[in-house]
Amino acid sequence: RLELSNYLVNSCTQILAPASGTFLWVWWFRALGATIGENVVLKSRLHTNFDLIAIGDGAVIDSEVGISTTESSDDGVHTTSYRTYIGAGCMIGPMSGLRAGTFLGSHSKVYPR
Repeated sequence: RLELSNYLVNSCTQILAPASGTFLWVWWFRALGATIGENVVLKSRLHTNFDLIAIGDGAVIDSEVGISTTESSDDGVHTTSYRTYIGAGCMIGPMSGLRAGTFLGSHSKVYPR
């Protein structure tokens, strides 16, 4: 089931890629189950388990940001039930990464090193 879901999401996301940063991109990930507030600028692609991602109003997520809903260990990659929350007005800079279960309060800023 997860492989089929990933295949469909990857195929459709490639088709919708030119819409990155527009309301269509946000609408697409809302339709997949992500909780996304109003006036969100989303330039990055979200990955599986969309229902574990919540983004507050006015957040800006730049390109190539990794928001993970899985964790890896010596046993392999495991899906978690940890919800990743990005608060209202947050800014996530390009090429940043957020681990599963991350909680960012309102107006937080994250940039890569």
